[in-house]
Amino acid sequence: MRCSTEEQERHQSVAMEAELLAVETRLSGRPAQEINDTTALTGEQQSTLDKHKVTLRIENELFLRRHPELHTLLSSFVSEVLLKKPQNIKEFAAGYFSDPSMLRQRHSPEADNSQNTES
Repeated sequence: MRCSTEEQERHQSVAMEAELLAVETRLSGRPAQEINDTTALTGEQQSTLDKHKVTLRIENELFLRRHPELHTLLSSFVSEVLLKKPQNIKEFAAGYFSDPSMLRQRHSPEADNSQNTES
């Protein structure tokens, strides 16, 4: 018995969602939910959540593409982390991104010129 195109697409969608959930579970380190877990989401709720996650990821990617300055800022942050190797990354990030004078200094034309002359 052959499945209709719509049924095939639905099966592919379900398989992709299951694979995405499996990957997310492995990456997040959270345990897979048991079949009898009464706190688990219903199939419909999980499907809605998974679709929302994909939509959000796409929106985030589009935002980052519209704001290339964020790439520069994050690259600078990662460089500082690799150079300074802070013990508490959350505290370091909070200080890094909340110090306006340091941000102005890091991204001012003078700072760019001094970096170019040091090379």
